[in-house]
Amino acid sequence: MKVDSIALGAPVWADLSTSDFDRAATFYNAIFGWDVPPGTADFGGYSTATLNGANVAGVSPKWGDPGAADAPDAWTVYLHTADAATTAQAMTANGGHLMMQPMEVGPFGTMAVGTDPAGAFFGVWQPNMHKGFGVFAEAGAPCWFETRSQDAAKSTAFYPATFGLELRTTTMEDGSTYNLLLANDTMVAGITDASSLATPGAPSHWLVYFGVEDTDAAIAHIESLGGSTIMGASLPAGFIRGSEAAAMSPEREASVHVRDSQTVFNRLVYPAR
Repeated sequence: MKVDSIALGAPVWADLSTSDFDRAATFYNAIFGWDVPPGTADFGGYSTATLNGANVAGVSPKWGDPGAADAPDAWTVYLHTADAATTAQAMTANGGHLMMQPMEVGPFGTMAVGTDPAGAFFGVWQPNMHKGFGVFAEAGAPCWFETRSQDAAKSTAFYPATFGLELRTTTMEDGSTYNLLLANDTMVAGITDASSLATPGAPSHWLVYFGVEDTDAAIAHIESLGGSTIMGASLPAGFIRGSEAAAMSPEREASVHVRDSQTVFNRLVYPAR
């Protein structure tokens, strides 16, 4: 569905930093139908990918410090703010770490990046000309966002305090709990206690899920393009209704998380137009 507006504090954008721009562009075009035009030199080769003409995600060659080339390819999730400078101050006041001060990105908006107190890397985006996602909750588009935290107590305190979001904890059918972040009584993201789930030593991190019509078919397609399966299609217990899966992109760096586009989340996050 097309997006009309995005609540403050909600994920507003996501982008991929890649070691092989051309290969990533071909890969995401093949699995999600994205149009990924060549990036412009003025913005470090950054490209805004579209799905049926609507902005869907960013794809960028790695840039920054010389050591950045050795960092894994990765997705970054950006949360919506009306004032990046004020949010940057709130991030540090609430235990986060600011890694890049607010910076104007031409006429498009203002960004900052940092980590939450549990160490999950994320960005903030104050829109100007670039309003963020133009499409959501359909095949090929983002459909859910989640931070997998090694210290859920710190994460669940940080995001409500910094972004004014409501925290709601839900008990799943298997007895585990899942933390929801809400804006204006609408679910916008989740926080998972990953301390007993992730690989030992794995850092806290944000995930973006992309909608697909069939998770099994999507994973098979990813594998046919040179990707590899991390987690096969499964049906989570509790309030999540729909299967999900995860794979690695062909460069074996950036993970690709997919979820069938009919889950309970999909019609609840952003107003449609």
